[in-house]
Amino acid sequence: MPTLRPTRSDDGYEGAIVIEPTTGFYDRPVATLDFASLYPSIMMAHNLCYTTLVRGDPAALGLRPEDVERSPAGNTFVRAHVRKGLLPRILEQLLQARGQAKKLMATEKDKFRQQVYNGRQLALKVWG
Repeated sequence: MPTLRPTRSDDGYEGAIVIEPTTGFYDRPVATLDFASLYPSIMMAHNLCYTTLVRGDPAALGLRPEDVERSPAGNTFVRAHVRKGLLPRILEQLLQARGQAKKLMATEKDKFRQQVYNGRQLALKVWG
């Protein structure tokens, strides 16, 4: 059975629960809930979105092999140079907004405003 341990940073903020992996063969799906880092990065890198999913034969739709990418599960998505997906665009905007909040926090002298910017970047981290 995997062990659960909460993570803590120096400022007392409680982070995610970390489940130590148990190696072996699983004959049923294993769910993971790391939505704040790995999955958004993959979605942006490979333009994975319901708006870029190709149903049917890509060639019949006028798409060339370099216009599409096939996932390990066998789904086909158009690449960003054809059409940028809605979800990757939203994720990029969230990352950009978080970076801006972090910059404002770093240059702000007022402690209250620093806390506001920190709260904003933490909220954007949870969503992105």
